[in-house]
Amino acid sequence: ERILFVDDDTNLLESVQRNFRRQYECHTASSASQALEMMGEDEPFGIVVADMRMPGENGIGFLERSRKQFPDTVRIMLTGFADMETALDAINRGGVFSFLQKPFDTVDLNTVLAAASDEYRRLRSIQLDSLTDPLTGLYNRRFIEREFHRLLEVARRHQQSFSVIFGDVNGFKSVNDTLGHAKGDELLKRIADSMVETCRGSDLVCRFGGDEFLVVMESAEEQHAARLIERLQEAIGGISVGETTTFHPSISLGYATYPEDGLDIQELLQVADGRMYRQKSTAGGL
Repeated sequence: ERILFVDDDTNLLESVQRNFRRQYECHTASSASQALEMMGEDEPFGIVVADMRMPGENGIGFLERSRKQFPDTVRIMLTGFADMETALDAINRGGVFSFLQKPFDTVDLNTVLAAASDEYRRLRSIQLDSLTDPLTGLYNRRFIEREFHRLLEVARRHQQSFSVIFGDVNGFKSVNDTLGHAKGDELLKRIADSMVETCRGSDLVCRFGGDEFLVVMESAEEQHAARLIERLQEAIGGISVGETTTFHPSISLGYATYPEDGLDIQELLQVADGRMYRQKSTAGGL
C-alpha cells in the first residue's frame, strides 16, 4: 500500500522512511495543506497517518477533509495525549481507524500499519465488487462517475486534456432476438475483452449500461481519441458470434475532450453521446 505520513516532526518522518520503505511505498508531508495536495495527485493512498497537533490545521480537521475527498483511505491518528473527548471527535469527524500514542516504537507502528493494510484490502475487495460489471468484468458506471472527479481535479491543476469515448453496439437487439440472450451476453463479453486489449493500460474501460461502453483516456487530446475510435471499430468488427449464422458486430463511437468540449462530466458525456448518435444515424446502426 501507498502510505502517507503527515507530521511537522522531520525526525519522525525520516525515521518512518528509513524503517518502512521496504515494506510500504512511504510518502511524507509536513503539513495538512501539503498532504491534501499530494493526495489529489496520481493514485490514491491506502493509509494516511496524521499527527493530532500540527501547525495550521490540526489532525482531526485534516482527516475530516481527507475523508470527504478520499473515503476509501484508512486513517490513523498520532497523539501525544489520550483523552476520550479527542478520541471520540477523531472517530466521528475523521473516521479514524486506529490511534497510536506518542512516543511509539517501530514494533507498535508496524502492528498498527499491518492492521490498517488488512482493513484497506478488505474495503477495496468490497468496493471492487460494487464498482465492476459482473458480466464483463469492466468498471461500471458508478466507478467512472467517481473517477471523473479525480480526473477533473488533476486536469485543472496541471492544465491537461483528457478524452472520453462513448459507444453503443449497433443492432444489438437483433442478436438477442435471433441468436438468444446467451449469445448476446457472449458478444458483450467479447467486445469488452477486445476493448481492453485495444486500449492503453492507463485507459479506463467501462460498461456504462446495456450495450453501451465508455472509455476514459487520461492525458489524451482529440486526435488521440479519434485514432482509438478507429482501432476499436476495427477490432470489434473482427469479432464473430454464432455457429450456423455468423454475426459480425459493429459499434458506433463518439468522443469528447476536456476542456474544449466541456468542463464537467455531464457536458462531456452529452457531447460524446451526440457524436456517437450522429455516427450511428449515418451508418444506419439504429
